[in-house]
Amino acid sequence: MNLKIADITEILNVSEKTIYRWIKSGKIPAYKINGQYRFSEEEINRWISENKMVNRKKEIEDEEPINLPDLLGKGGFYEVEGDDVKEVIENMVGIIKLPVNLKKDKLIEELIKREEMISTGIGNGIAVPHPQEKVIEEIEDERVFVCFLKKPIDYNALDGKKIHTLFLILSARKERHIELLAKISFLSRNKEFLDMLELQSKEKIIEFIRLKKVEWDEIMERRKKI
Repeated sequence: MNLKIADITEILNVSEKTIYRWIKSGKIPAYKINGQYRFSEEEINRWISENKMVNRKKEIEDEEPINLPDLLGKGGFYEVEGDDVKEVIENMVGIIKLPVNLKKDKLIEELIKREEMISTGIGNGIAVPHPQEKVIEEIEDERVFVCFLKKPIDYNALDGKKIHTLFLILSARKERHIELLAKISFLSRNKEFLDMLELQSKEKIIEFIRLKKVEWDEIMERRKKI
């Protein structure tokens, strides 16, 4: 039993929180000795080998499903000042509440890096900034922030329109990010929703998305039965 929690986090490149969750659920072989968890190197190597064969689809199905209204509740609504993309990103990250282990400087760097590649302006006055590289590991740290710009700015959006609202996405998995982006893109084409954004009606925005979530969930249930 020569491996400790710190060794496992380094070997598997996951957080301690994830390791403890796996131990609690019995997913990973561990032993509690004198109040501390220890691992057998041989068992861990075998566990890694076996888990390489796990079907990724099954892992995704076991994860907590995307709940956009809840993620908006964790992120919140803000008003942001700024005259250009860089200034808006810096001001936005300066005021939003981030997960404990995520540094503001790191997030700013990744967001700007993403915008330098290609604009996240998706049209109709909306942009969906997100980090170039993954900055969170845990699904419980995921959140979506809605930031109303005090002054619309040129964001190099595809349709050439100035951006008035940002949906900042923090997601733990590529698949989950894609799903969130698809949902926000869908909403951005709905005139009723766009009107709510223009009015910055937070309660109506949340309620509208909750209703849409019911529709999305019903569609997913029908697809499962096909």
